[in-house]
Order: sequence, then structure tokens, then C-alpha cells
Amino acid sequence: MKNYVRPLLIAVCLVLALSWFKFPIFTDDNKPILPPTDTPSTEQTPDESPSSSNTPKPSNTPTTTPNRPPQPTELPHAINQTLASHRLEYTEHARCRMSCRHISESEINTVMKYGKVNARKSEPSASPCPKYALEARTQDGQNVRIIFADCGNETRVITAIDLDDEHQCYCK
Repeated sequence: MKNYVRPLLIAVCLVLALSWFKFPIFTDDNKPILPPTDTPSTEQTPDESPSSSNTPKPSNTPTTTPNRPPQPTELPHAINQTLASHRLEYTEHARCRMSCRHISESEINTVMKYGKVNARKSEPSASPCPKYALEARTQDGQNVRIIFADCGNETRVITAIDLDDEHQCYCK
């Protein structure tokens, strides 16, 4: 066999084997679409009227049947697993930013479990608590970055950032 045929065959076999598993679905800007959360959001944005919440909205997320837990669409990173294994605490600043930017606790949990780690914005050598910036698009379409601190047996939410929209937040 030629030198390039064997690696090519191995690559094809690997792709076929890996396609057997579920992998993330990405949006046009290469951000993973998160699986549906356990509880439907009842929050409305200020520009939504109550009647508009009853109309179906197009969604790129996989659908689930009632009473069936959502299925993850990607394999979590080791950092996601570590953060999700600890008790979750919110700083006062994070609560303020979440409120101002309309980011729910459910969305924070989903980003913690399935968000992509942004290594440039993370500080893994920070002391006493390494900090990790996880990014994802929420089910309602917000492109968010959540900063988590891994503090031993506790994961702290430091802040929540909407990457697409500027919000007038007045947090300390």
C-alpha cells in the first residue's frame, strides 16, 4: 500500500466508529447548541407579550418527549464534570448580573455541564480557586459566558456575561 492509504483508511474507520455516538450540533458561529433544560422557562422578556409565548418558536435544539429527561448532545469536558460534581454557590455579583441579563439558574447549570471552556478567559492557576470561563448558547438563544471558580467542594458562580448584547447593569 502507498504511504497515505493506510492512514486514510484508519481515519475513515475512526470517523465511522465515532459517528455511532452522539456529538454536539453546532450553530453557524461554531457554538454548541445545548440540550433542553429539565424545567421549561416561564420567564418572558420585556418585549414578549403573554399571547406570543403560546406561539411555537423555531428551535435548533433537539426535542424531547414529555416526562423524559433531555439527552445530552455532547460529551462533557473534564472541567465541566468537576464543576458539576460540587455544591453550587452564587456570588452577590453573579446574582445581580444574572438578573440584569435574564440568565436563569437552570441556564447556569446547563452551561456548567455542557459549555465549552474558553481557555483564554480562564485562570486555571488562580489561587485559592481556579477560574474557568464556559461559553454556550442558551436555549433561548443568548450567547453567554459564565465564570466559575472551583473552590474545593464548592463551585462558585462569579459572573454571567451576555456576549452579544450590552445590558445596563448596576452591580457592585
